[in-house]
Amino acid sequence: MTTAWPNFANRSNATQRRTLLRVGMAFAVGRAWPQATAGGIASTAASAELSILAAGADPTGESDSSPALRRAIDTSNNVFIPPGRFVIGDVALRSGLSLRGVGRRSEFVQRRGSQYGLWCDSGSSAITDNLGSIEIQNLHLRGRCDVDGFSEHQHLLNLNGVTRCLVRGVSFSAFRGDAIYLGSSNRGATERHNRDVKILECSFDGVNHQNRNAISVIDCDGLTIDGCTFEHVARPDMPGAIDLEPDANSFHVVRNIAVTNNKFADIGGTVGVISLVVPAQLATPTINVVVSRNEIRGARRAAFCLLQRGGVDRGSRPRGLEISHNTVLAGADRPFHIEGVHQTTIKNNRFVACRRSALVGYAAPALSVTELTLIGNRFEQCGWQDSAGLRVHDLLGGRIERNEWIDCGGGGPGAAAIELAEGHSSALAIERNVFSTPLGLTRYAVRRSPTLRTVDVVGTFRGNHVGAGM
Repeated sequence: MTTAWPNFANRSNATQRRTLLRVGMAFAVGRAWPQATAGGIASTAASAELSILAAGADPTGESDSSPALRRAIDTSNNVFIPPGRFVIGDVALRSGLSLRGVGRRSEFVQRRGSQYGLWCDSGSSAITDNLGSIEIQNLHLRGRCDVDGFSEHQHLLNLNGVTRCLVRGVSFSAFRGDAIYLGSSNRGATERHNRDVKILECSFDGVNHQNRNAISVIDCDGLTIDGCTFEHVARPDMPGAIDLEPDANSFHVVRNIAVTNNKFADIGGTVGVISLVVPAQLATPTINVVVSRNEIRGARRAAFCLLQRGGVDRGSRPRGLEISHNTVLAGADRPFHIEGVHQTTIKNNRFVACRRSALVGYAAPALSVTELTLIGNRFEQCGWQDSAGLRVHDLLGGRIERNEWIDCGGGGPGAAAIELAEGHSSALAIERNVFSTPLGLTRYAVRRSPTLRTVDVVGTFRGNHVGAGM
């Protein structure tokens, strides 16, 4: 087949050099030659896969491959990362881009001194201007926390203003800040929105806990995190593994989130393994956050934390929140900690040997929880450090129904499965629960604190089974 050469007439030397480079890369991967057009040269077919080796990347990691990766991204929509160790830093992504490797053997190592490994920013607050259809699959992105330690704002993958973004089968390790940051620009108080992001079948290894979070979410409407593993993540003064925490700007949006089928082990932090922390002033209420079918083994703080900071009316509070079918095994601090949220369901979870009690509200009306449904859960030997499996401070309307409470409270004089503690709680229905203490560690099924200020805290207490010894 005869292939036309590009027409170099009336071109500058720089244009000719760029053309020859693209022609050479097309030849290196066995693709079609670029064709001449009336307005200039046409690049390699956008759908053709281009190896970064053809763009000059160094697979030994001895030299910086960032320029080569940028050339490949400028040339093709489908960039292939073969086995090798490629040092990169601050490489910008674009719409319609697919980066693919062969798994952990295709390794990007973040260059020392770079702010990000890969990043993008739409440059606009309008969702219609978002960067779209970015795919990153089957790679290893590696940071330097094992060598250079903690750096809160150095991230491996930094995304701001994206729509339809897929991250699948990517291994993240040794990140100094976050592995993935879903943000709102990299400048303070600047509006960006992310929409329809999927993080699937990825692994996150913080190596030595010298990092912030595995995933930070400042803004996203429509996020799925499914089938991932998380281990050794978060410094003790940082939030945890997954932190849904918009900044204190009213334009941020965090809603329609699903965190499902993931496994967590040895998670540090000061908030929770999976946390939602929302400032009071969001213009768009946080709704539809589902955390389901995850397994947690070992956590410095609560397994799940749902918090709204500051007093707001019910209509503005996070609502439609669900924690369901999760398993939290020995080593977590609390099963859950919730404050200031509305219409939350916690159902069909298993909590085993959590050191302290599950916590609802925190003895302040502004932090009260409204309309909580706690149903079908199993609490086994929880609260052995602070004498209760569940401590309720401020709950206005709640159903605590059909749960199992086994040896909660730790065995001290006031050990209880449920403690109605200091605060303002009312209209609670405690029904059809099963309380048992085969090891004699629970003294009371439900214990009312003398500092509880609301008189009519329990609307109904019926159909419960209280075993011997309480």
